[in-house]
Amino acid sequence: MSAEAGCILILGTRNDPHVDRVASKLEQQRVPVIILDYQDGTMFSLYFSDDSCYIEVGGMFLPENYIVWNREKIIPGTPGYKFFANEKEVYWLAQEWKALFKLISGLNGSRVINSLSSRLCMIKPYQQKVAARAGFKTPTSIVTNSIDSITTFLGENKGGTIIKSLSGGRNRAFNDEGEEYFHQVMTMQVSEADFEDASSEDLVCSPNFFQCEIEKEFELRVVFVGSKLFSFKIESQVHSLTKVDWRKGIGFLDFTPCELDESIKVKINDFMDEMGLFTGSLDLLVDKHGDVYFLECNQDGAWLWLDDIVSGEISDSFSLALSNRLKSILPK
Repeated sequence: MSAEAGCILILGTRNDPHVDRVASKLEQQRVPVIILDYQDGTMFSLYFSDDSCYIEVGGMFLPENYIVWNREKIIPGTPGYKFFANEKEVYWLAQEWKALFKLISGLNGSRVINSLSSRLCMIKPYQQKVAARAGFKTPTSIVTNSIDSITTFLGENKGGTIIKSLSGGRNRAFNDEGEEYFHQVMTMQVSEADFEDASSEDLVCSPNFFQCEIEKEFELRVVFVGSKLFSFKIESQVHSLTKVDWRKGIGFLDFTPCELDESIKVKINDFMDEMGLFTGSLDLLVDKHGDVYFLECNQDGAWLWLDDIVSGEISDSFSLALSNRLKSILPK
């Protein structure tokens, strides 16, 4: 690897098919790629001297010019988490690798795709405030553990109320045999009767994230890469199982490529620009009147099955965008 060519450092694992697909296309373009792979025993060292830091991966020091793609997906209950076979120390091992990747991201600032600063607050209500400034409609929301506030909010939303996870994390649970497992917390409808059945202790012990329910016509999944958009229409209202949360039907729903209005494209670009995100997967809904509502953006959202639908165009754009970002920092 020549110092003049620079390189792309990927934080993650080649066992992540997103990493493998993009890295393979970069390698086909003869773009130097180094993967700091936490699953294949890759050796690495970070050397600190005064205000300098040198990074060695797989026996090679990174050249002066490089960029970083942090594709860390060490999430409880996923294959990336289950890789750590030592059940007694899995939490500790996962946290140490996550800390390493966060350290490298912090050290490299704007070199990082979706920099550490852009990830400081990806919580949905914060995103919705940014989206509103970009011109999007957003659902009326409340985050509270106040029973009086919840009662008032439910009473005011005659069209229905939904509850979501504020953190977007996975819930740790145990089966009848006492075995630990993790599950995704889906969006759920909640009624005044559900609220009355809940104990006050359950409601007060943590923040609760409620939104007024918007009557949907259909939903949109939009993958943003660099400045390129790939949008897909989701007919989530056709099936009762997916009316509230389309993720329950990811195995059977159709995701149809579609074109967005220019006004929506501008709003997405403005949102991503203010958030400082190079890439992300956005969830939007279209109501019965044709109005588009912003729901959320996942900076590391999965898109591989969508890439298959468009014959690899997303991963092509991803590899090209990374290559162009690297070229932009190389000496002229």
